[in-house]
Amino acid sequence: ASLPFWKAAKCSIVLKFPDGRVFKEESAATAKTISGKYVVCSMDSQYSPEPLRAVIEYDSKASAIRSWGIADGRLAASTVVLDPERRITASSGAHGDYMQISVGTYSDKESFSRVSVYKNGLLAFTREVTSWPTKAEPGAANAAPPPR
Repeated sequence: ASLPFWKAAKCSIVLKFPDGRVFKEESAATAKTISGKYVVCSMDSQYSPEPLRAVIEYDSKASAIRSWGIADGRLAASTVVLDPERRITASSGAHGDYMQISVGTYSDKESFSRVSVYKNGLLAFTREVTSWPTKAEPGAANAAPPPR
């Protein structure tokens, strides 16, 4: 996997609900590697009382990136597949009654994803996340901060 790796990033998040409500926020995200195998990401959110955290690893058997985190006290898991030539991603994930699917693009300077979140089979909301490094950092690693 050859996604950009940013130790510090800014994230712009837009949540859109079917009833017309829209929530926007900008958050800071950090990432670090553990033993050269895992990436641990953390992000503060004005809508969550606790930092959002995820652990990411590359699954070579599946040729996919796996991510785990805690959302509303429940384990959230997702799988991301990517096309490194076209620099696009697709993912699916679930936690509790929620399921999400997303598509995204990435470059060395920015990543973008559009996520559809479903609860019990009905669209609950959509989320658009744009992330960019807060300072120039050369190089790439096995994963980038995930859209939350």
